[in-house]
Amino acid sequence: MRNVLVSAALLLVCTGLSADSKYLIPIVLTSPAAGAFGSRWSSVLSISNPTDQTAYASLYLNCAFECIAGIAAGSTIEGIPSLSHQISRIGPGDFLFLERASADKLRLSLRVQDLSRQELTYGTEIPVVPLSEAFTGPLQLLSVPTNDRFRQMLRVYDFDSRVDARVEVTIYEPNGTLLASREVKLAADSPLHPGYVEIGWIASEFPMVNAFKTVRVQVRPVTPGLRFWAFISVTHNETQHLTVISPAVE
Repeated sequence: MRNVLVSAALLLVCTGLSADSKYLIPIVLTSPAAGAFGSRWSSVLSISNPTDQTAYASLYLNCAFECIAGIAAGSTIEGIPSLSHQISRIGPGDFLFLERASADKLRLSLRVQDLSRQELTYGTEIPVVPLSEAFTGPLQLLSVPTNDRFRQMLRVYDFDSRVDARVEVTIYEPNGTLLASREVKLAADSPLHPGYVEIGWIASEFPMVNAFKTVRVQVRPVTPGLRFWAFISVTHNETQHLTVISPAVE
């Protein structure tokens, strides 16, 4: 009887989730993933509930009960980004939905760590992005280093998971002179996951940037009405130390 009551309660919670409480988790590693130069990456999602009532999080609308997590009043849960060991995913991103009544009160944090060097670093925080912070116009990523000691990966996400979404990636010298421009298409394997495209090593894809210490990268929507977000991860080839370049504040 108790299981039936719990299931019914969770079903009611699911109906309270809306697009207004949609969040992007940019990196999802439910198990360690091998990276370059012997690195092994993991990610941990933390959700804190400072309110006096239990709150609920879901991986997507109307999902099965195994992907719903309850966060007790005053507590913090920490674990793999998918909320449940029953769901295995290694991918560029996922959506998270929070109960409408408490979405603006919960606190979220995503940490990515290289397990092969975990005695040297606790990892790096990656922003968890609410739909309200999605961009609809040009997005700027500043002071991107070009030195060949670093790998610079650009990741772009579509909140609406369109099958034909496109953005233009443009790179500028520090003085504003245009260096390179390319239009890229975002792929969406399912409406449950963000549309996504990446440029794995900017200095390799655009060798002209090597003439400068740093460059500015602009991501501009080509598809009308596109709601997107992007960031650049800068990883040192020897130490695997990770730095995140988030969109510049307007």
